[in-house]
Amino acid sequence: MTEPSQSAMSLRAKLLSLVAGVVLLGFAITVAVLTWQASTMQRHTALQYTEELAARNAAQVQGELDEALLAARALAQALGGMKAQNHADRAAADAMLQGVLAGSPRFLGVWTAWEPNAFDGRDAEFAGKAPQHDATGRYVPYWNRGTGQLSVEPLVDYEKPGAGDYYLLARNS
Repeated sequence: MTEPSQSAMSLRAKLLSLVAGVVLLGFAITVAVLTWQASTMQRHTALQYTEELAARNAAQVQGELDEALLAARALAQALGGMKAQNHADRAAADAMLQGVLAGSPRFLGVWTAWEPNAFDGRDAEFAGKAPQHDATGRYVPYWNRGTGQLSVEPLVDYEKPGAGDYYLLARNS
């Protein structure tokens, strides 16, 4: 057999180089496209997961807020009903507030605040009589778990702008 000529070898080398280059280019393009698709799919999956997680957490928070809102509305209706029927009784109202707090372990506290003599017209009798009343005798109990146990104390600063906005903003609107 005769040895291939140098020009024939270089033709083989050229063809081999060309085929290898095309294969490598095809491989590189395939890897790039697959990487881009995987990245896009991963991003889409991550966004979908975070949206589902956010929706689940939002539903849980909404449920907790709804629970508190329903409790507040029920208390407002019950206390308003007592007042409307001229059966306003501070001890019974305290029992309701305490019962709602005891039955709702996630609540830090429950409270009610009434304008002067608006609950039962007996503020003068209760002036300075703790724990549900302040010096004015207004019915302003704040049942809470601040000490780890259920306890009651009078609301403070409810007539003071800023600190008393929890009461003043609702009253004035």
